[in-house]
Amino acid sequence: MLIIHLDDKVTTPVALRRALARRVSDDLDYRIVSSPAKLWDLLACLETRPSALILDYDLGLSSCQNGVEVLGQCRREGFGEPIIILSGHEDPRLMSLAIQDGAAEFLSKADPIETLAASILRVVQRSQRAEHEPLEQASTDGRSIVGTTMSTLNDRLQRAVLRRVSPILIQGESGTGKEQVAHLLEDIHRQTSQGHEGIRGPFLRVNCATFANETLESELFGHEKGAFTGADRTKKGIFEAAHGGWVFLDEVAKLSDRAQASLLRVLESGEIRPLGSHAIKRLDVRIVAATNDDLDRLASLGRFRQDLLERLRAYAVTLPPLRERSLAERSELLEHLMARLTRETKTTLPFELDAAARRMILAAPFRKSNIRELWHVLQSAAVECDDGRITIACLPKAFLVEQWDAQRSSDAATLDSTTAITHDEDLLKGGDGQAKEGYTAREQRFFRAVLEEILTLQPEQARSVRSLASSLQLGRHLVTRKLLGLAECGLLPQGLGHLVTVKQLDVTEPDQDGSC
Repeated sequence: MLIIHLDDKVTTPVALRRALARRVSDDLDYRIVSSPAKLWDLLACLETRPSALILDYDLGLSSCQNGVEVLGQCRREGFGEPIIILSGHEDPRLMSLAIQDGAAEFLSKADPIETLAASILRVVQRSQRAEHEPLEQASTDGRSIVGTTMSTLNDRLQRAVLRRVSPILIQGESGTGKEQVAHLLEDIHRQTSQGHEGIRGPFLRVNCATFANETLESELFGHEKGAFTGADRTKKGIFEAAHGGWVFLDEVAKLSDRAQASLLRVLESGEIRPLGSHAIKRLDVRIVAATNDDLDRLASLGRFRQDLLERLRAYAVTLPPLRERSLAERSELLEHLMARLTRETKTTLPFELDAAARRMILAAPFRKSNIRELWHVLQSAAVECDDGRITIACLPKAFLVEQWDAQRSSDAATLDSTTAITHDEDLLKGGDGQAKEGYTAREQRFFRAVLEEILTLQPEQARSVRSLASSLQLGRHLVTRKLLGLAECGLLPQGLGHLVTVKQLDVTEPDQDGSC
């Protein structure tokens, strides 16, 4: 086990080395460096990666960096091993900053050396287990954590909850997983509250968009009897009911001006005042807020308080959209959703995607609602397939239209005006000649995009019409007709000219498999 400790003083590192040596049965290689420059030199000459890196926050007057800044530089340089920040300052904002920058743990020098050694050993062992475990994990109540995004976020949220960091702001487009983050937090809170005396109380959730402005303030902060028309009894608000626990505010951008002011008071002083009451109540409540709105833009327009936004950003998490995640993670999510599709429909045959449909789905931008939109596409396709095998023909028409539109946008400058695509409603009507012409143009554009992808990813499949038809899982005569149609319009991709002859263009064979 190799551990590197950066500290300008040797007292704490030497004590930790002795404490860890008593706990580790294997050989312990514990190296101490006194400056960031010496750290980089050591990392550059190591043949094996260290098990952990410990960074002291205060590196003394001789250093132009502190431990958190060195942490950020390590992550930017691609250092993926666990990094622990050791500090004599227990500032929550400092803890939050360190965790956001990728710290595996934030430890206080006020703790006993044996406690610090045990914490460091737990971090190392957790990292070693993660190297041998699949990315899909089970949360405490059986929900799955799929992909690197949620797996990494789960570890970060565990540290945030244990360090009592609050508030937490979750931002991201619709369908990126904000609701799943709320479930993760609730599971983490339930698990940690069992073993920590200072963490207890319920985890309550409220959707700010489901209440009118007048009702929302009463729901959050409560009211006294007679505070407004219909208030026939005193009511305890969600914040008071969550004393000692968490409140999850979904769609926080929908809060009214008065509710925003009340929330700011909770964040600044931990106080609430129920409607119609002159009494102030002090609470111990941690807050997590979520939104898919651009709060910076709303603040610039005066529709969201800038001071509240700054307070909510104590620990900010931004969920990336599906189109910005790695191909490996998108593939993993797709496989997870396909397994869920089979499980929830209780079919005797497992659902599977053919190669062409899989490639199209993985390349789709999903700009509307990301993972939720992907799930709806799979659900719709499952209805259309008979044998459990989902092909391109099974995919929803609206989804195909979006892919054609995306291809049209990228190729618009090179297309002749005679092949211009009509509006979406013309495609869906299919009644008059103009609508049919628009459908043909769209289908040709889509087929061309599929061919170009095959030429890029599987060029060997384009050696003959037979191999191309096998790859597309279409009839040979139908593929020939489609190739001829593209050639007549001048849309045949380069590299497929050998599949279409002049004789074929002059006399087209009858189509035995259907028509375009």
